[in-house]
Amino acid sequence: MTGPIIIVLAFCTAFLSGILGMAGGLVLMGGLALLLPVSAAVVTHGVLQLVADGWRAILPRHFVQWTIIRNYALASFVAAALVLWVGYAPSRALLFLLLGLVPMLIWLPRKWIRLDASRPADAMAAGFFVTGISLLSGVGGPGLDIFFVRTDLTRHQIVATKAATQVFSHIAKIFVFGAPLLGVARGGMPPAWVFAFAISMDMKSLGAACVDVLQCSDPLAKVMAARKAARDWRLGRLAHRFDVAPPDRPGRPERPELLPPNRMPKRGKGGSERARIAMIHALAHIEFVAIDLAFDLVARFGDAFPPEFADDWLRVGADEAMHYALLARRLAELGSAYGALPAHDGLWEAAIETAHDPAARLAIVPMVLEARALDITPETIVRFRRFDDERTARMLQRIVDDEIRHVAAGTKWFLWSTNRAGANPQKIYQKLVRRHFRGAVKPPFNDSARSQAGLTRDFYGPLAD
Repeated sequence: MTGPIIIVLAFCTAFLSGILGMAGGLVLMGGLALLLPVSAAVVTHGVLQLVADGWRAILPRHFVQWTIIRNYALASFVAAALVLWVGYAPSRALLFLLLGLVPMLIWLPRKWIRLDASRPADAMAAGFFVTGISLLSGVGGPGLDIFFVRTDLTRHQIVATKAATQVFSHIAKIFVFGAPLLGVARGGMPPAWVFAFAISMDMKSLGAACVDVLQCSDPLAKVMAARKAARDWRLGRLAHRFDVAPPDRPGRPERPELLPPNRMPKRGKGGSERARIAMIHALAHIEFVAIDLAFDLVARFGDAFPPEFADDWLRVGADEAMHYALLARRLAELGSAYGALPAHDGLWEAAIETAHDPAARLAIVPMVLEARALDITPETIVRFRRFDDERTARMLQRIVDDEIRHVAAGTKWFLWSTNRAGANPQKIYQKLVRRHFRGAVKPPFNDSARSQAGLTRDFYGPLAD
């Protein structure tokens, strides 16, 4: 019965790490120590976490800072040799005491910390200190964080380098506590099939994570899945692999009722609460569909682009989830809810129209539809302020600021695609818009916001003439 419990424990703690971004390894160590002899628990934890952190280091390996790793690894081996020489063998009570103390390291005031893993001496100190903690308590991740607080590394470099350092700490645990078990029949270790099954859960593909988001029908579940997928990718927990085909249509709740655009009721321009609710509901629906547009873009076309494409679009997807959540909460504050009014499916029709061609998708969705939001949202903000709805106006300002970055991502990857093909990007854009966009590209244009996003007038100007 221990084997299935370990598998469930590994799954639950992986989910915990995906939601919180931390704590999964700590809880896993505690659970294993309850189920297995202490040495076997530490080795089991080391094997499971070695695979998880190994993937998180291998997938974004071009971000790993190998100078830090060299110094860290050297000090890790020194710490392991010292623990072996001392003959340290923790009791279960001592292990739990140390597990309770280790998380306190993350509460150290930032101003106290002057460590920087990019300095050779600090990298060696990290290797000795973190591996030492890991050998004493089974986990050392919280201790590692204090060496990266002051570093000038980018977020991707920090994530990849921290994962690579942990590989050496896990190897040290396996070696120090696993060696004495070699002469003992199994030594309290779980059977091999448990490792095989538990490890397989750490190898989920980015494509599968995106499809999980697309298949969610419940709005709250979709928001949570979007955030988790973006976080897992950012932390290196997903393989850059696309082995699951995206659905033709994403999951949708029973409500709102979806009508053709020409059958949608008029919202009106008055400042009544009813009119404001109708406008916010329409915007919430746009943001809800935009979650799927971002994740479908990655699931459907991600294998044709470098990993940085997923970096950009999963961030966009997480933004859209946040935008939807803000607007849904505002509807609730006004006594309504998403789904209370009808909506149309025009945005997803654009996705269907461009499902065969990534350049067409980029041209139509971010560079036409989202760019149009840059044109009209400022006036919408003015209208809400005119009707003394400052709270909604601030939400929309936050959203439009993010949309500039979304249009910029579309323009960036459209240029990457056309330049790679040796084509004229402006002419290809105009050709694709005329072929795949059923509406009209017409003024007024927010040229300033569009230009900030890299979408200059030579792209869209000829379409409006």
